[in-house]
Amino acid sequence: MSIVAEIVVKNRVVTASEWLSWRQQGMSNIKIAQILGISPWMARIIARKFRQAGVPDPQYRKRKPGPVKIIDTATDAGAYVLGVLWGTATTSDGGYWVRHRDRWYADAVREHLGITAEGHESYSNAGNQWRLKITWTADAAAVRNLLEHHSWAPRKAVERPYPSGSLDDRGFVRAWVELHACADVARTGAPFPVELASRVIRLYSYIGDVVLDPFCGSGTTCVAAKRLGRRWVGYDTVPEYCVLAEERLAREGQKADFLSF
Repeated sequence: MSIVAEIVVKNRVVTASEWLSWRQQGMSNIKIAQILGISPWMARIIARKFRQAGVPDPQYRKRKPGPVKIIDTATDAGAYVLGVLWGTATTSDGGYWVRHRDRWYADAVREHLGITAEGHESYSNAGNQWRLKITWTADAAAVRNLLEHHSWAPRKAVERPYPSGSLDDRGFVRAWVELHACADVARTGAPFPVELASRVIRLYSYIGDVVLDPFCGSGTTCVAAKRLGRRWVGYDTVPEYCVLAEERLAREGQKADFLSF
């Protein structure tokens, strides 16, 4: 059966056969929007018009079998995904945002959990971010159950806990090392738990050694070093973070003089 249909998009004629070819290749509305130089919202409108014209759409309402309800965080892979969520997730209207400069992390979460949301690139003065918004009820519930089971705290919490329960430490720590090596956009006062810094310090230093954190934020690494009997040096370019660090270390019984530049 031959279907005659075409739509003009920004002075370009998109034919039914061309559209069907894209959809048969598994292209999403977001991918097609990038090809045509339009918004994903406009691509969805075009998709609807082609369906109304009788053009088959194999990607329409296509879902994977369903979200992963439980992730085995006692495995390296499960702990790694938990680490990515722990370091990148924020709450949003009953759902979650997963945000990072590197798209790979958002895709890793989406594929491992089997969720249906698709990410998009966001532009700002602080730098570009890839954002994955998880709002579908089943998807958000899967993420919520995973994070709450391990006592997760949002990124902007003053001091964040290390995950509770069964956990493969190697996978979780590896995720955090990789996340911060990629220079995440959003800097917060305490982006990682004290316990995480403690485990890295125990692994790579001895009592009495000097631990340097050139981006110390509110002093999380310095607090961990103090508790483990290491000397420490920390500095930051944000005066507010230096004040927070001094206050935290004072509560640890350590007088600190921070310099901001």
